[in-house]
Formats: sequence, structure tokens, C-alpha cells
Amino acid sequence: MMMSLLGAWLIYLLSATLIILLSYHLMLHFLGRMPRAVLSALLVLLLTPAPTDATMQHVGPATIALLFDLLAHSRIGVLRALLPLAVSATLAASVLAWIFPRRPSDV
Repeated sequence: MMMSLLGAWLIYLLSATLIILLSYHLMLHFLGRMPRAVLSALLVLLLTPAPTDATMQHVGPATIALLFDLLAHSRIGVLRALLPLAVSATLAASVLAWIFPRRPSDV
């Protein structure tokens, strides 16, 4: 059981990395650059883990857990999947704001 779970996570992380790289190259091709906000949003959405069951023994990608909980109409499951996403998004936005502060515009 544990090896199949690790194998599934490995496949998921590889595919998430490919999605991030593909979106990076597409953004470079069309926009000439990759906005930091888009990159951080992709990282948060694709790499944040969340509990997948009520016992919280197994974790899965938060976006996938959220979609399944929405399909199952499970309110507590949706909240359980949204909490890690909200924490990760807040943390990523805070780190980006701290590392890359906005410069005052020349008036």
C-alpha cells in the first residue's frame, strides 16, 4: 500500500513539474516573461497537499481533493481541502511581497 502511494505521488509530482515547465515556456513564448504571481499560483495549486479522508491518514493534492469533495457535496471535505490551499497561498504571497517589494512609482 505504501509503495503504491509513493509511486502515485512520484507520478503526480513529475506531471506537475511538466505542467509548470510547459506553462513557463508558453508564457515566455507569448508574453516574453513569466509573471511571478502566475508561477507562484501554479506552484500553490499543484503542489499543496491536503488530507483526503476524515481520518487524515492519507494526503493527496489539495486541488484534486477539493474537486472530489465538491463533486461529493461534502462541505467539511471542501473546507478540509481549502485550508491548506489558503495557508499556502497566503504564505506564497507573503514571501513574494517580502522578497520583491513594490517600488514607489516616480510621480
